Amino acid sequence: MLDIENLGLLGVFIAGAIPWMEAIAVVPVGIVVGLNPTATLIAAVVGNSITIILFAYFASNIRARMINRRIRQGKSAELPKLEKALELLINMEFTDSLL
Repeated sequence: MLDIENLGLLGVFIAGAIPWMEAIAVVPVGIVVGLNPTATLIAAVVGNSITIILFAYFASNIRARMINRRIRQGKSAELPKLEKALELLINMEFTDSLL
C-alpha cells in the first residue's frame, strides 16, 4: 500500500529524472517536507541515472543512424557540425577546469 511517504519518494524519483533538478531542488525539498534523507537521495539519483542511461543509449543510436545514412549517400562518415560541436564542448570543459 502506498502511504504518503512512499508517494513522496515516488515524486522524488520522477522529478529526479529532470537533469540537475535532483541536486538543486528535489532532494532539498524532499528533506524539508520530512522524507527520509537517505531514501530521498537514492530515489533522486536512481531517477536521474535512468534518464542519463536512456539519453546515452538513444543518442548513440541516433548518431549511428546519421553516420550510416551519410555512408549510404556516398558522403564521408564524419559529421562536420557534430565534430565542431564536440570540439567546442571539449574546449569549454578544459577552460572550466582551469577556473
